[in-house]
Amino acid sequence: QSNWDLYLPSALFAYRTIRQQTTRFEPFYLTYGREATLSIELKLPSDPTVIRSDVQQNQQDNRQLARSNVHTSQEKQKQRYDAQIHPRQYAIGEQVLLKNFRPKKMDTKWNGPYYI
Repeated sequence: QSNWDLYLPSALFAYRTIRQQTTRFEPFYLTYGREATLSIELKLPSDPTVIRSDVQQNQQDNRQLARSNVHTSQEKQKQRYDAQIHPRQYAIGEQVLLKNFRPKKMDTKWNGPYYI
């Protein structure tokens, strides 16, 4: 489509207002400390009793909780990754290849063989 830029604000709003699995919060809520207002809600009467300091305190508490959720999620991901890793045992005299992590265009991805 040539008019994709017209849909970008709606897509960004959708992303920012969906609860994320890692933080368990909406990005909009973590940024502004309140739920996002939909255009239809602008016509509804709002509650003027919200105190700014309460909103700021809730925002700080929720950001701390989000950090904790991220840490918990990272630990789970690490456990899943570590469960799949099995260190290889090498013997003296065995031939091995050494991975070239930054090969140039025409370089090979592996160097060697080398003897242990």
